[in-house]
Amino acid sequence: MVMFVMLVSAPSAVSSGRGDFLRPGGNVVAMATAFPGRFSGGQLAAFEWLNPHTEEFHQVAVYTLIPLILFLMILCGWLWGLWRRGRRMTDTLQHEIAVRLETAEEAKRLSRLPSENPNPVFRVDSRGRVLYANKSAEVLMKEWESQAGQTIADCCLQNIRRAMSSGRHVQGECQVGKRAYVFSIAPFPEGGYANLYGMEITDRRSMEDSLRDEILRRKTLMNASLNGIAIVSRDYRLLEANPRFAEMHGYAPEEIVGLHVWDWDAELSEEDVREKFATLDVSHFVFETRHRRKDQTVFPVEVSISDVLIREEHIAYVVIRDITERKEAEEALLKSEAKYRTVVEKAGEAVYLHDKTGVIVDVNRKACEGLGYTREELIGKPIMEIDPNAFQTEIVTPEIWERVCAGERYNFESFHQRKDGSRFPVEVTLGAVELPEGLMILGIVRDITERRQSEEQLRMTQFAVDHASYAIFRTDREANILYVNDAACASLGYSREELLTKSIYDIDPDFTPEKRAGMEADLRREGILTFEARHRRKDGILIPVEVNANAVVYHDRFSLWVFAHDITERQRSKEYISQFARMVDNAPSCINVLDGKGRVLYANRRSFDVHGYTRDEYMALTLAEIDDPENAKLIAPRIREIEEKGQARFEVRHRRKDGSTFPLDVYVQNITWMGQPALLSIGSDITERKRAEEELRRLNEELEQRVARRTAELEDRVKEVEQLNIAMINLSDDLRKTNRHLEHTARRLEAANRELEAFSYSVSHDLRAPLRAMDGFSQAVIEDYSDKLDETGRDFLQRIRGGAQHMGKLIDAILNLSRASRIEMGAADVDLSTLGEKIIAELRQAEPHRRVNVAITPGLTCRGDENLLRQMLANLLENAWKFTSPREEGKIEFTILSDERAASLGRAGQTVHVVRDNGVGFDMHYASKLFGAFQRLHSREEFPGTGVGLATVQRIIQRHGGEVWAEGAVDQGATVYFTLGKREEG
Repeated sequence: MVMFVMLVSAPSAVSSGRGDFLRPGGNVVAMATAFPGRFSGGQLAAFEWLNPHTEEFHQVAVYTLIPLILFLMILCGWLWGLWRRGRRMTDTLQHEIAVRLETAEEAKRLSRLPSENPNPVFRVDSRGRVLYANKSAEVLMKEWESQAGQTIADCCLQNIRRAMSSGRHVQGECQVGKRAYVFSIAPFPEGGYANLYGMEITDRRSMEDSLRDEILRRKTLMNASLNGIAIVSRDYRLLEANPRFAEMHGYAPEEIVGLHVWDWDAELSEEDVREKFATLDVSHFVFETRHRRKDQTVFPVEVSISDVLIREEHIAYVVIRDITERKEAEEALLKSEAKYRTVVEKAGEAVYLHDKTGVIVDVNRKACEGLGYTREELIGKPIMEIDPNAFQTEIVTPEIWERVCAGERYNFESFHQRKDGSRFPVEVTLGAVELPEGLMILGIVRDITERRQSEEQLRMTQFAVDHASYAIFRTDREANILYVNDAACASLGYSREELLTKSIYDIDPDFTPEKRAGMEADLRREGILTFEARHRRKDGILIPVEVNANAVVYHDRFSLWVFAHDITERQRSKEYISQFARMVDNAPSCINVLDGKGRVLYANRRSFDVHGYTRDEYMALTLAEIDDPENAKLIAPRIREIEEKGQARFEVRHRRKDGSTFPLDVYVQNITWMGQPALLSIGSDITERKRAEEELRRLNEELEQRVARRTAELEDRVKEVEQLNIAMINLSDDLRKTNRHLEHTARRLEAANRELEAFSYSVSHDLRAPLRAMDGFSQAVIEDYSDKLDETGRDFLQRIRGGAQHMGKLIDAILNLSRASRIEMGAADVDLSTLGEKIIAELRQAEPHRRVNVAITPGLTCRGDENLLRQMLANLLENAWKFTSPREEGKIEFTILSDERAASLGRAGQTVHVVRDNGVGFDMHYASKLFGAFQRLHSREEFPGTGVGLATVQRIIQRHGGEVWAEGAVDQGATVYFTLGKREEG
């Protein structure tokens, strides 16, 4: 074996490994290990064997044969291992050489790609300025600036800085309108720049969202299925099951996962399962079996198995349906066949069963009796001989016969011919039935001789219906009126012809299609309905009616017979009785009806409430059980008075359920109750009256004593009042002097406010002019003399512009603070939640690349000046937005504290609003500076701003009668609390 080392020196391009720009220079060094006959550079060496003289060789072989053989075996083994290791090294080096050569070739090819790359490619310096952009990047920059007012480098500035500081690749995402991009940032710290490679991922995001929605939808459908669903692997183990599958087998969802199919199938062995699953690649099959529950009970199921390919792996999708009820129904059906045969035999109608050609196959006993044949005589006879009339008169045509065979029912009337030749009228119903022997026609025949006789009676009855004393209507299924009698016309004021053009909807304003559908269902179930309704007369007057509705289906035609009774007088009487009953039941007096033995026949609510009983308990009592025994001496003369005069009035004492007694003023009168003599007792609880009489007597005695004392006290009070009047006169003079002083002070304050407003306008106008001049001339120098200035000069001019612009912002902030203190406030209901959502939407539009999770509690309202409150809330939310910028995902919350939390802060009964963020926070040691003007806890280079925003917030909240304070910690976020009370007047 020979080892070669080869040095290859050639111009090449080395890639950064992530698609960076290509840099020339460098050597490619490759080491290759070749064996004889393998490396393409030619043969390197060959082993040569020394061929000794034959005698010397034999002599050596005799004395050293065994050691030589052992030595050669060891040598061969060592050479074989060395050869295998060398071969692996050779393959590895050859692969590395091929990869490096391919990489160099690819690098040359890629050096021409950036300008032609359809994806955006940028080169930016450490400050985010774009040094190079291909065509796609230039288009993206224009689109980005038109939507967000900034460059793509600004969007990725934080990621660029992180990549340059760490020296590692950084990847981030940006949103440009409705399109999303992912950028890979490759830093080159030694060159002071970084390369950005973009790729649009809008479609991928949409596809990922759709895939997540589809997975969620299918998971939801699987869990909501009423059938058991399971996924089984090719080794017959359960991978996943829905809750219904686990419930059917008595397992928890986590217990059943991992079981084999034969663990729950009570009929299939392991060999049977393997045989069935072997056909899954080519078929979907359904079969019935029995499954075993966890408690070893079994139940019948129908199993559907389908083959599904997921991630290039075949699995079985199993759906099971519990068919216990179906099996029980099938068994019941088999048991009932004999019963049905008995029922058919004993049916009151003739039943014929014949084939499609009309040949009778079977008949029941009633058919034989009606025709005078035996069963054996009728079987095999054509139905045409039994009913020649239907086929000769074309009642049953070949077309109708075909429709009946196709499953349509057909009813008709005809005549059947008996064995003796006599004929009788019948009603026939034909229908097709599927039997094991094939399709058969079932004919049910009813002898209508009596019905025909009844038709004459019906015609006679028609006259009676027409002239009935109550209104009668007949309608079809759609509620169209088909018939009315004379009474209906008279009650509604229409002629018969007018009513026959109307429907029930025209005369019943409360009748609707929904009510009609419900009535039809009730009629099919109950047969007859009775209810109250209102009918509208022709003159528009509504009359109450009691309606009896009957449904009649004749020849598959639905008819509704409506009998309407005018119940105007009955309703008046019913309402009168109902009102009277309510009045009696709710009367403040105890009203009782007693029979001759003192048993209670009726009692109103007041009676059993006063006595402390329930209605049922009280109705089971007698007068003796509620009467105080002390009343016995008083009752006897009262009874004689009632017998003589028919009525009496007296006072008694009654006993409550708890044993206590109370006085009653009772009026008793003889009445007739339910046709029997009875006593009406009306009693009033006079406990309060008795107590009041006693209290009045006692008070009269006390009053006489108090009058004397009060007279003396009043004389003393009159003297005190005279002295107070003199003091009030002196106080009124002092108040008038104080009011005059306050009016003078108010006029001076108003003049000072006008001077302050004029000074603010002057300051704003006089300071803005030189600032605009500084900014404008600096910009002109940069644009016109940029080539004559070095980088330091241009930087100084930019700093001058920045200072001028910052001074302008400070002027605006000072004016806003002044305006917040002096502007006249309005009073209106303000929706703070809606204002917050609008402010956040503006911030997102300004910085769409920021990832900020904002939670605003809906329905936060207050009363105040909407413009000032919007300025206050905007300052708080903009601060939270600004100070969360270092976070990869900012969090901002606008809500209110619970009543318990507000009380713990000493604000019980107040609404405490909260603006919370996870930003950089602040040191609570400097919390007192937060709401002062021009007080900053962070440098302007770190976080831009004027330092006046929180001072403006505090002034606006104070003008609304509220307070503001803050809590925070360094790098742990900040929380601002504020309350809003009554607004400042004026």
